[in-house]
Amino acid sequence: MKTFLGINCEHVTKGFLDDFEGIGLVRSEYLCRLKNQYITKQECQEFIFNYVSNLCSLDENKMIWYRFTDLTTNEINTLDGCDLNIYEKYHFMGTKGVRRHLLNEDIFIQEAKILKNIGDSFSNIGVVIPYISSVKEFLRIKEILNQIGYNGKIGIMIEVPIVLFQIDEFIKQNIDCFIVGMNDLTTLLLSGVRESAYHNKVDLNIIKIISKIKRKVELNNKEFMIAGYFKKEDLDVLDKIKNLKVIINYSNLPIIDDKYHFLEDIDLLKKVKKMTKENRDKLEVK
Repeated sequence: MKTFLGINCEHVTKGFLDDFEGIGLVRSEYLCRLKNQYITKQECQEFIFNYVSNLCSLDENKMIWYRFTDLTTNEINTLDGCDLNIYEKYHFMGTKGVRRHLLNEDIFIQEAKILKNIGDSFSNIGVVIPYISSVKEFLRIKEILNQIGYNGKIGIMIEVPIVLFQIDEFIKQNIDCFIVGMNDLTTLLLSGVRESAYHNKVDLNIIKIISKIKRKVELNNKEFMIAGYFKKEDLDVLDKIKNLKVIINYSNLPIIDDKYHFLEDIDLLKKVKKMTKENRDKLEVK
């Protein structure tokens, strides 16, 4: 098993990055949530530019995969600079990820230009499209990226189950990296709330699906990784898949080595989630 780092909004140094193959996922929505600002705010854009540029500068031989913001509507509603308040009962399966980006392309362009500008200085940056469900969505995002002059690598998240049925069509596209989002994909496939008795990320059938998709993707010389919140026993099962690339979230690092218990930012994700919840609760009271 090869391990990549998944980060939310934590501080990363070169010495720390040496422990990993690269950064498999920058979950950019947490940068927005840390700042309590949406991507429309200039201050937020500058924060993301500086944060990601620093990551790229740590080791230019290691890839940094930046996932475009994957915010639910009830998360965006709490942020300063929210362009449109949308209220959805089932926000987890609503206007999030690429759906939000295509709803207001002008705002997506603002985010995409940040990555284009980073790519002008660093060749080790790649972008990932979240919550995608059709080749049509991919082609439109790629068209926008081409229009603004972004020339770097492009990846997609495999989170929505229908993508599994279209994998051959996606492979035909100019996609460099496929990342299975184990949190969302397994929740939707198993119809089980995370951490419930009905939700098992390493269910035998899930492992079969991952193995099959991995083979197809890698036969076509594309990169394949999986990401999610994992337990040690999950990793023990996943380790049986030969040469699997796994993205370990920063907050989960203690499961692979006790030395990570003492990281200064180990609880930062938890704190940011708490802050968002408090802001959401205030909105609901209003």
